[in-house]
Amino acid sequence: MFDIYKELAEKGHYGKLKKTRNALTHRFVSIRDFQEKEDEQNMAEGTLMNQTLELGKLVRNAIIYLLYFVDIEERKKDSSTQIPA
Repeated sequence: MFDIYKELAEKGHYGKLKKTRNALTHRFVSIRDFQEKEDEQNMAEGTLMNQTLELGKLVRNAIIYLLYFVDIEERKKDSSTQIPA
């Protein structure tokens, strides 16, 4: 999970996703079929779609990691509460 956090930093692999998210949340974003100059506030529809899919994959992975960590902790708890025969 910490690695995902680090990747979302400005200089990380997913830094562009973070900038796009901030633009969508705090400013006006122009989305068109054909965009001459693309940045956080002006982007093509395909770019937004690709970033959305990439973010969806990232969220899916984070959920899987959390489920796995919870499963590990629950198994530890179950094995420590068993009464020896």
